Amino acid sequence: MLSRRLISAFCLIGVLIACVFFSQGKGVWLTFVGAHLMVGIALKEYFDLVKAKGLSLKPIPSISVGLLLSAVIFWGSFSGSLTADCEILLLFLTIGLLFLIQAVQGSKGSPLVLSALSVTGVLYIAWLFSFFYKIAFFPGLDGRWFIFFAFLVTKSSDIVAYFVGSLMGKKPLAPKISPKKTREGAIGGLLGSIGAAYLGQALFFPNLELPHLFVFGLVVGVVGIVGDLLESLFKRDAKIKDSGSFIPGMGGAFDVLDSLLFTAPITYFYMKYFVS
Repeated sequence: MLSRRLISAFCLIGVLIACVFFSQGKGVWLTFVGAHLMVGIALKEYFDLVKAKGLSLKPIPSISVGLLLSAVIFWGSFSGSLTADCEILLLFLTIGLLFLIQAVQGSKGSPLVLSALSVTGVLYIAWLFSFFYKIAFFPGLDGRWFIFFAFLVTKSSDIVAYFVGSLMGKKPLAPKISPKKTREGAIGGLLGSIGAAYLGQALFFPNLELPHLFVFGLVVGVVGIVGDLLESLFKRDAKIKDSGSFIPGMGGAFDVLDSLLFTAPITYFYMKYFVS
């Protein structure tokens, strides 16, 4: 199991490096396709969890809306034409369209519940992931290095938490949500994210201030744990161990993105208010 997880991790790192490095210039189409493949699969896995609860929500229209929202934000960020007002309008139109879809497609069940689930999935996955586009195409900065930085800090927290929890974990962190996650693992994860933030300074950003790095690593570690627990809550409610089998040894795309979806906005706002 561990060997499959490591092989998958190395493959993912290779794909990540290719997609991020080619995000500038003509290779931007590779980034676009790779990102939207990940978003589309994660959305499908989310709606599979909804289906496992016995709710008859037709997923294809909602997934299409999520991919459309993601694509508009991608090209708006790439061209530099996306403003805060435009994004608010996009979100307003997206939410309205998702409610309209549930009203007219005649699914069995409560339209209010199905609409709320549809909006939650699209905003949770497609919109939060779109912050990576805004990081990659951040004006005046090479955002590619900040994407690597965010991945380094987030996944270091996940890895350290996993090993510390496996070796030393005794006290459950949230037993009703994820019985295997422990407080010791969470503390290890926070230390791992802070340590990775300092490592990121040495690798990418020698001019970043040390107090900022400490706070960034701590906040990313905390929100990463929250993201992980939230996805675990969804899976436990649906009585499913992994969201999918897209990535051998690691589960589905949703499993890989759970903590990253929360750290992407943190990284973007850190760039906007403390770096730029």
